[in-house]
Parts: sequence; structure tokens; C-alpha cells
Amino acid sequence: MRSGDVWWVYQDVASPLNHGSWTNVVPANTGARLQIDLADPGAPRGTAIRLAITFAPGHWAGIAVASAPNYWGATPGEGFDLAGARTLVFSARGAAGGERVRIKAGVAGDQPFGDSASLPIDSGWLTLSADWREYRIATDGHDLSRVITPFMLIANDKHNPAGHLSIFLDDIRYEAAP
Repeated sequence: MRSGDVWWVYQDVASPLNHGSWTNVVPANTGARLQIDLADPGAPRGTAIRLAITFAPGHWAGIAVASAPNYWGATPGEGFDLAGARTLVFSARGAAGGERVRIKAGVAGDQPFGDSASLPIDSGWLTLSADWREYRIATDGHDLSRVITPFMLIANDKHNPAGHLSIFLDDIRYEAAP
């Protein structure tokens, strides 16, 4: 990425600038249920992503955006070159407020054809409000020359004791330094 560039994971449901596939639900076979709507009309501008997650006690669930459907880097496949990106930016809100999520990227660095970053980008646990808020996560120090998982969201019952949550995401992007 060059100075001032923006690279979109999700801008709007119909945007030709979107990258990645919202197919990698994790973990498999835990009794968790994840519903995704890529065209929820509840965004300030255009559409947003709505995720509804339900998990069994003691479990967690999430979704990773991948460079190809269901791709985790075990075999050769497409990756994105995001070298030069300095910040992962997104807007989020909870349906009720108080929902807790963790955002990651570059999570498949342990795979032979995975992410080039040795450790993932990690927001730590975020507490969402019922109002839209923009979040910015620094990517400095991460090798982003090959990214196959540009965005991942996880939640668990420890941080969401009700065992379920509904959240909204929008304007997910990487920004280069100005």
C-alpha cells in the first residue's frame, strides 16, 4: 500500500472494493451458531454486517474473513499484499450495548501458505456500546506482505454470560500512513 491508500474488507454489501470471503466460521463442531447478514440496513451509510452468535457454556465462536472461501493456508492459494498498512479500522456497535468481542487479523501464520505475520493483530477484548463507534488498531510491527485472514471477530461466554449476542460491523478497512 502507498501513502494515503485505503484497502477495504467491507465498505458496503454491493461495493466492488470489498475483499475476502465471510466463510470461515470457528471453531467447528462446538454447538455454536453464527448467523450473518452482509446487507443489514441498519448502518449510518448504506448497509452493515449483522452477526448473531450463540454459544454453549464454556465455548467461543467467531468468523474470519478469508482471501478465498474456507481457506486457512494449508495449501497454495491467494493472499493479499497489505505491506504499508498502518491501521486496521472498523465501525461497530452492539444491539443492546455491553457486548464484548475481540478483533484479530493475520491469524493463520502457522500454516505453510498462511499469513506472513508471525503473530496476529489483536485488539484485546472490546466492549461495544449501542451506538456506532470507530475503532483503530495499529498494525505496525506486523509483516503484512501476505494476508489471508484480514479480519476476524470472536466472542465467548466468559465475556458474554448470556451466551448470545448480536453486533453490527461496517466500514472495515486498512489504512496506509498518510
